[in-house]
Amino acid sequence: MIKPVVESLPGAIVDLTEETLIRVLHVDDDSDFLNTAKQILEMQSSFQVETARSVEEAKDKMKEKTFDVIASDYVMPGENGFDFLKELRDSGSNIPFIIFTGKGREEAAIKALNLVADRYFNKLGHPETVYGELAHGIKTTVKSKEAEQALKESEEK
Repeated sequence: MIKPVVESLPGAIVDLTEETLIRVLHVDDDSDFLNTAKQILEMQSSFQVETARSVEEAKDKMKEKTFDVIASDYVMPGENGFDFLKELRDSGSNIPFIIFTGKGREEAAIKALNLVADRYFNKLGHPETVYGELAHGIKTTVKSKEAEQALKESEEK
């Protein structure tokens, strides 16, 4: 039997099995949809999902906590997801923002990307496909933003 040999530096602890949780703020006016999405994403173990039923509630939660990404519907009463995205970008925030909606496929996607959304996903379809795409999109968007930030910091040094 071959035994693996592991050498380590004193005091260094490395846990390669633990994945960092991605903190998601999910904004949608449909509470049933929010609850379902939260359960499905958190079952994948790499997400911690906080929900908000309006843009105002989302802004309040952002004052209390930091999030790695926002996934927002765009058709909501009061302030919509596009208004929220525009407001964040106008204030200088570069938090990854994903439009996750079931309305107006092409038109909405073009508007979202013009407002500098990071991704656009349609929430209609087979749940396994929809949430698989969303989970993958969240992970890749957050990793991309982190790499972008690390490069920027490296260039400044």
